[in-house]
Amino acid sequence: MPTPAADIIIISYNSARTTLDCIKSIHDTAGSDLFNIIVVDNNSADNTIELIRTEYPETQIIKNQSNLGYAAAVNIGVKHSQSEYLIISNSDVVYHKGSIINLVNYLKSNPDVGAAGPQQVYADGSWEYSFGSLPGLMLGLKDLFFISSLQRALRKLAWAQFKIDRWPREVAYIDGAVMAVHKAEFDKSGGFDEDFFFYSEEADFCHRLRKRNLKVVFNPASTVTHLRGKSIDSSTSLHTSTSMMIKGQLLFCQKHRTDFETSSFILFEKFHNFAMLILWEMMKTISFGPRRRIMEKNVHFFRMRYETWKKIRGIGR
Repeated sequence: MPTPAADIIIISYNSARTTLDCIKSIHDTAGSDLFNIIVVDNNSADNTIELIRTEYPETQIIKNQSNLGYAAAVNIGVKHSQSEYLIISNSDVVYHKGSIINLVNYLKSNPDVGAAGPQQVYADGSWEYSFGSLPGLMLGLKDLFFISSLQRALRKLAWAQFKIDRWPREVAYIDGAVMAVHKAEFDKSGGFDEDFFFYSEEADFCHRLRKRNLKVVFNPASTVTHLRGKSIDSSTSLHTSTSMMIKGQLLFCQKHRTDFETSSFILFEKFHNFAMLILWEMMKTISFGPRRRIMEKNVHFFRMRYETWKKIRGIGR
């Protein structure tokens, strides 16, 4: 049989419905292109594996005996891959027509690119962030002075109104929901760092690619719907998820930043999240009805983030 154009590695954990929808979207949109789907399951307690075997028996399934985390699961999937190119995927992704082959062809045409990622959109088709700045001093400053928030707000508005982000561009890292990688470069870079359990593993991987003089590219010619957060076990609380995210950022800093940069990042994030908490508290007092509920949700989110950052002492080692 011909070698598949790419192995699509999907990581699942108690996400039966979203995993099935992800697989279905690949079959529905890939057309005649050859792809091999590998699902690495982190010991789900639901019926994910049974449903996949029933509905998509051709899918290769690897079941871990415990929840090893995202990075370790990806590495296991890559070890079982045979194709020259990889698509590393969350389970809460719905692929659009041509989205996979566009990423693969871009890597084929640009050998200096180590990883490429698509434009992500929410279920309603609105803009969703797809790349970002690496944790560290500069990101801390951008957050502290609301530059990051302003950039996202303006990009979301401009994306719909002025059709920005229509061409490939080099970025610091691409969001890990979907990442296309040349398998040889994945192996040369040492794969994903398994010290990261969930969150920031893609930032770490992209950083290491760039240190090897490979580009990391956001390519909006490919578009996917990302149901952000749906790949996380429903029993995982928002507080736990937030703690994991912050822990991932700190681990990145410990590996790649100086003590001064790490300490500054922690301090700036404390101030930023406290300021955001106060801002949304003020907005809540002048809001009513459905809008007030949105404000309350934002207050809860930033209070949780601030309380988490406030507990961090020193450089978080």
